[in-house]
Amino acid sequence: MAMILIVDDNKENLYMIEVLLRKNGFEIISAENGKEALEKARITPPDMIVTDILMPVMDGFTLCKKWKTDESLGQIPFVFYTATYTDQKDIDLGLSLGAERFLVKPMEPKELLETLLEVLAESKINRPETHWLYSNEEMDILKQYNEVLFHKLQDKVTDLEKANLKLQVEIERRRLTEESLHQSEERLKTVLGSLPVGLAWGEATDKIEYVNKTFTELFGYVVEDIPTINDWFRLACPDPRKHEQLYSFWIKSIETAKKTGASTQPFDSRIACKDGTFRDVSIIGAVISSFHIAVVTDITEKTRLQEQLTSAQKLESIGNLAGGIAHDFNNILTIVTGLAGLLQASMNNSDPLIRYVNEIASAGMRGASLTKQLLAFSRKQILEVKSVDLNEIVTNLQKMLRRLIREDITLSFVPFAGSLPIIADPNQIEQVIINIVTNARDAMPNGGPLNILTDKVFVDDSFVGRHEGGEAGNYAVIKISDKGTGMGEETKAKIFEPFFTTKEVGKGTGLGLAVVYGIIQQHKGMISVKSESGSGTAFTIYLPLIKGRIEIEDRSRPDTDYKGGSETILLAEDNSMIRGMTSDILKRYGYNVITAEDGGAAVNVFMEQANIIDMVILDLMMPRKKGFDAYMEIIKESPQVKALFITGYSESEVERQEIRKRALPLLLKPYSLVDLLKNVRELLDKGHKDKV
Repeated sequence: MAMILIVDDNKENLYMIEVLLRKNGFEIISAENGKEALEKARITPPDMIVTDILMPVMDGFTLCKKWKTDESLGQIPFVFYTATYTDQKDIDLGLSLGAERFLVKPMEPKELLETLLEVLAESKINRPETHWLYSNEEMDILKQYNEVLFHKLQDKVTDLEKANLKLQVEIERRRLTEESLHQSEERLKTVLGSLPVGLAWGEATDKIEYVNKTFTELFGYVVEDIPTINDWFRLACPDPRKHEQLYSFWIKSIETAKKTGASTQPFDSRIACKDGTFRDVSIIGAVISSFHIAVVTDITEKTRLQEQLTSAQKLESIGNLAGGIAHDFNNILTIVTGLAGLLQASMNNSDPLIRYVNEIASAGMRGASLTKQLLAFSRKQILEVKSVDLNEIVTNLQKMLRRLIREDITLSFVPFAGSLPIIADPNQIEQVIINIVTNARDAMPNGGPLNILTDKVFVDDSFVGRHEGGEAGNYAVIKISDKGTGMGEETKAKIFEPFFTTKEVGKGTGLGLAVVYGIIQQHKGMISVKSESGSGTAFTIYLPLIKGRIEIEDRSRPDTDYKGGSETILLAEDNSMIRGMTSDILKRYGYNVITAEDGGAAVNVFMEQANIIDMVILDLMMPRKKGFDAYMEIIKESPQVKALFITGYSESEVERQEIRKRALPLLLKPYSLVDLLKNVRELLDKGHKDKV
């Protein structure tokens, strides 16, 4: 195995040649300059030397001269391998000093290896018998060597000057970069401070080195307050168990993020602020380089809205159930009140059974009142809206309210100085006031003041955002306040839920405030409650004011006679019992009645007998064809036909709007004998003509 001495002051060059030669079976000795190479070669002579030229202590040319004049080394092949001395005169000088080869870097590994093997082979065949002896030409060689060395040094000086200039440029560039970096850091702090999320980070898992402006504004803490993440969670979660759970979860999450390179899944928590208040937050952790970052988003408002939505959805579900029950119950009550009316009309007041019939009729109307409450809660009550003055409603209600409360309760009313015109169903607004006053009475077992006032306010988007329903604008306000027992936060959060009551069993249905809530929502209004245990309660109701000048409608309704007639009426009702009962009432009072079991049958009957039919009575919700759809087909045949709709409140809002738009009469179930006859006679006597 041949031994090769490699000489090069560049460690990378040494390593590359060593790897190549060792891989091909050579033994290697290395040196970093000519002096070191001579010392090692004299101790262990190699089979060949491969050397660079430009080196410290002793350059390659000097090494070659000494090598070739050394008795023990002169016959060993000498190879130059350089990237610096590449001119022809350099090559000539190297060869004149006795080198076997002058190779220029870089060379392909295969080519370099083949050349070295060739030199080794030649040295075995043509090994010189004597070492180099410089004759009279030595001075010429030395002169040439000095000239080459001078030019190379001159080139090096030039290279150094260029390198120095480049270094100065680089220094200036780095200075400008550092200055720009500093400016960028300042801009970054400004940007981070203006972000709508709180940021905290540090270079260690548990150390906090920076919090942005938003973090401090949200929670009150500066970085000095919370040197570690554990300090932050300890202050943010005063409950030791919750603090330990949250901190442990954070550590596990951030370790997972470090391994995966992804941010942690957001987790929500309620955080205690420095001023003692609480905020709901969502926290995301991330690891970027050596920084551990926490992004904290304030979701307090989002949580509140979510709770509102959940509550609204729950109320909506119960409302749908209540509406369905009310619809079916109204059908039953219609039969009860209608048949009771027929019995009353058939009996004398002296009849011993008349009082039982009267009680049946009264119970039917009480049941009807209950269904109205259910429908008001479910927001499916059909409102008889008109332009009214809120002050007038409250004023007219005073006498009833004073009978409702006890003598130890003092009622006062302070009206707004001016009119408060609203579009409302006055009966429903009265129901709202009565329900709240009743609750106030029960909350003051020892008596006290009960105050009602009206006012006019403007509410902005911020206020609307904190209350369900309504929109920004001018509102009429009615405030009802008492000095009763009040409510805690837990009770206050549930007062509008149906069937929730704090009263004893048998003393409350739990529908009163649920009905209030439904009515106010149906009027596109808002309601707020302020209460503390032992300090009383105040309900504030906001109802949209009418825009522009309006005429307040007269609430009085003229009473009409409910005498019968001889006209022919088409009655369409899918409930057979209601259809039979209504038909009997009309026939008893002289009318000719043709019946149909659904909307489709009603259209067919009318088309066949349109010339004798004076009026149609249509239930809104029927199979095959709804009442309104049947009406639209009928008026194509006879535009002047009179129509009365009856309903159990389950029709859609679209149909309601169409009925209102066309000013068509609507009779609500359960209706009595008197209600039915009054509506029929009034409509026939009007000579009503629909405009399509």
